[in-house]
Formats: sequence, C-alpha cells, structure tokens
Amino acid sequence: MQLSRIAFRLPRLVVLSIAFLTPFLSAFLRPQRLHARTIAPLTRVTLESMAGDKPRMDTPAAPEPPVPAVATTESLSIGEPNRGRLINGVEVETDERLLVRSDENFGTAETVEAIRRVVDAVHARFPGTHKIVVGDLSREHGGRIRPHKSHQSGRDVDLGFYLNGEGQPSLFVPVTAKNLDYERTMALIDAIAADDSAQYVFIDRRVQKMLYDYAVDVQKRAPESMAGLFEYPRKGSLTTLVRHRRGHRNHLHIRFFSPQAVAAGEKFGGEALAQMGAKLDPFQRVRFTHVIRKGDTLARVAQRYRLDLTNVMKWNGLKRRSTLQVGQGLALYRTVKVPEGRNTASGMCHAGPRAIGCWHPSRS
Repeated sequence: MQLSRIAFRLPRLVVLSIAFLTPFLSAFLRPQRLHARTIAPLTRVTLESMAGDKPRMDTPAAPEPPVPAVATTESLSIGEPNRGRLINGVEVETDERLLVRSDENFGTAETVEAIRRVVDAVHARFPGTHKIVVGDLSREHGGRIRPHKSHQSGRDVDLGFYLNGEGQPSLFVPVTAKNLDYERTMALIDAIAADDSAQYVFIDRRVQKMLYDYAVDVQKRAPESMAGLFEYPRKGSLTTLVRHRRGHRNHLHIRFFSPQAVAAGEKFGGEALAQMGAKLDPFQRVRFTHVIRKGDTLARVAQRYRLDLTNVMKWNGLKRRSTLQVGQGLALYRTVKVPEGRNTASGMCHAGPRAIGCWHPSRS
C-alpha cells in the first residue's frame, strides 16, 4: 500500500522539483551560454592580439624606459636572448638586398654585420637575386616582443626564404615544394655555416627534409657531410647548426654569437640596467671540466651534458672534427641561480670565456 502511494505521487514530486529549481539553474547556466557565444568566434590570432600587445584606447601607454648613458658606444647584449636587454643597438633598414617588415629591427653591431655578410654571399653567387624579407630582431632597448620567447638581446633575427617566381615576396610565405628556391636557400645556409658567426638556425623539419633531399639528390652531397648541418633525419639533436622548431615553416630564425657585444654587456650591463630600472638575470655561469675518456667525441660530450656543440667548440677553440686526446680537459659551463641580493653585474648570465650566452634546458 505504501509503495503504491509513493509510485502514484512520484511524477508530481518530480514536476514540482523541476519547477522549484528552474530559476536557480537558469541563473547559473545563462552566463555560461553567453560566455560560450562570446568566446567561440575568436580565433587564436585574435586572442593573442588581446593578450597585451596593444594598449587600450582609454589607458595611457606605458612610458619608455630611460635611455642609459653608459661609458661606451659599443653594442651591449645583456643577459640571455630569452631574458635580456640591448643597449646601443644598430638599426637594420631596407636596402637593395633587405626588405625590413618590422619596427623591432635593432640588433648588436655584430649581428647586423653578420646578416649583411651572409646575404651578400648569396648575391655574390647569384647576382640579381630578389630581396630577402627581414622580420623581427629586437626592440631598441631589448626586452620582450610578443609572441616571441627570445629576440630580447639583439642576437636573433627572422629571415624569409628565397622563393621562386618573378614577383618579389613582401611577407613571410609558407614554403612548399614548388615555391622554394632550393639553390639560393642552400647558398644562404652554406654562407651561415661558413661565416661561423651563428649559434644555430631554426627551420621546420618539413622544410629541412626538402633542403636535405635537394642537397643529396641534386647537388650530390654525401649524407655524412650533412650530419653536422641539418638535424633531419634525426630528431632533437643539439649538435647541428640547423634545428627544428615548430612555427618556422615560413621563415628561418638565426641566433648569432655576438661575442663582443655580450662581453661588453657583461662589463657595463649592471650600470645600464640600473639606469633603466631593470633587474639583473638571476642566473650566472659556473665553469667545470670534463676529462676526455676513450670513445669520447665533441658531439657525445655535448649530448651528455645537454649543451650546444657550437658552445663547446667555442669555449675550447675546437672544430667539429678536432681530434681529442684521452686525458684532455674540456672547459664546459652551466648556469646556476644566484641567491637574491647577490646578482651583481659580474654574476649575470653569460656562458664561457667568450661570453656567448647561457644554456638552460627550458629555454630556446
């Protein structure tokens, strides 16, 4: 009897419960529906542009940092490319061989000179080559450029690829098998490798494969000779000049050593940053020695300590094919965090006696 009464009243209880809870449910669900309609049409590019690149019209723009008056006219590359500053930078301007598309077009004097040298080398081999598109370098005084993680200390530059066709490219164009000018792009990479001023070059793996296949199949280069040039067909190598980074299919990213500018930054950087009201990098370099054992090579040593092979060679004045002797000591550098209050100018992040920049596993 009890069960029959409950079964008879259950539908009525359900209806009453729904009627009672409807106002509360609508109050919670309505904002979520509005939020979904507002966010859904926005693209990734739109969201990135809202992340703080452009100031709101109703808020005054942040004042420019004061220009430091340091006792040198040299370019100063201070700190790391991922967390640094640039003082006395040189502006890159459009000319008969470069088409500059960015206002963030300042680099160290050594970086700007190296860009012109490698581009001039291509024109020397192929007169009449079209201009190469130049993207971001660094701001006039360095610092963060969205959406980049690097480009902060005047040592990085984005360059377009050389393309086929009569029209001159005016923007970065995604590379395909048909539009890539293999001959001139390989000449550019060869010039970068021969100049010995670049730490590494970032190119998407798919584009690396196109260039690698062209070099081996058309230019008849031995695959062994390409081992130190392209990361492809391997993955995750820290010992090659050209390496994979996602997002580098329409341009290549070059990081230069700029040893003089980094050394000047180590000497005068504390004074410059103090005048700008900026803090020093909390990382500093620490030297240690690796003793060569039987079977060791430069590439294996670099891979063991997760260091860039180019850094190891510079620190020790060696070439890729240098012969190592058992018992020989290699000078290597790692970075450690300085306790707060002790990060002085001499403790800034610079790796090695030639001051060519720090290595950190989470930074690129």
